[in-house]
Amino acid sequence: MSVPVATIAVIVPTVGNRDLTGLKEAIRRQTQPADEVFVIDDRTRRGSAWARNRGIERSSAELLAFLDDDCIPPPQWLESLAAAIDRHGAAGAGGTYDEEDPFLRARRRRQNYPDAELIDHAGLVGAGGNVAYRRAVLEQLRERDGHYFNEAFRISQDKELAWRVRMRGWTLVFVPVKVRHSKRCAGWAYLHQQFGRGIGIAGLYCAARRDHDSVAPDRGLLWARRGTPGLATWLRVFISKALGPFDRGSFQSTSHYLVFWIGEKCQGLGFLWGLVSQPFARRGGNP
Repeated sequence: MSVPVATIAVIVPTVGNRDLTGLKEAIRRQTQPADEVFVIDDRTRRGSAWARNRGIERSSAELLAFLDDDCIPPPQWLESLAAAIDRHGAAGAGGTYDEEDPFLRARRRRQNYPDAELIDHAGLVGAGGNVAYRRAVLEQLRERDGHYFNEAFRISQDKELAWRVRMRGWTLVFVPVKVRHSKRCAGWAYLHQQFGRGIGIAGLYCAARRDHDSVAPDRGLLWARRGTPGLATWLRVFISKALGPFDRGSFQSTSHYLVFWIGEKCQGLGFLWGLVSQPFARRGGNP
């Protein structure tokens, strides 16, 4: 994977309820211009994985970069990702978000993303609004697994793809370049999102169990140690999700902390529901 990237496409899924003028202008102002830009309309709500896959199919570029429709990349975004991929001979690279919403900003700070570029061994890379992959790698994954992004995952499909890339032996690079994220998500919307995220984590957990020599899908407590989680791990997860986290100091207000605290319970319930229903398994979710 040491061949330099020559052509770049940017793929943006959207459900059609946002003004994309600022996003398109930010893409035009990139220090390394995109050769192709695809905005994929998903007003029928078939999912981000579906939309990203359609963008991949329409593109002919060697590097495929992904944004969400509520993200604004800095001018050096494409250049930073492409340079990191070339420098490390990597399959892909990605960063994280600069949250505009105070609640989401506090939540993201708790995740302790690094400030320096580094090889990803623990699931740092994968956020669908700030990531790029070599087309050659995604084509090999589709040939093996039957898909690029797994459309059975309504959420966490970006993490699932990054995990499969690392599991198959390719390198991903975390790059400390942030895209501005304008999402507003608190109250009921956040709790609903956390339930869905729990379902996605259940999908990752089941996929990892099917691969007995798996790399960690992400940095969650379930994968703090290699192999199938034992009793001690499940106890830590229970304490964290059912009783904690006890982290009032990370949030500006008690109301924000309570939303976060309840959200952890919703995520746990979503995880349990995902284990029982396994929608990803019924719809071809095997990696």
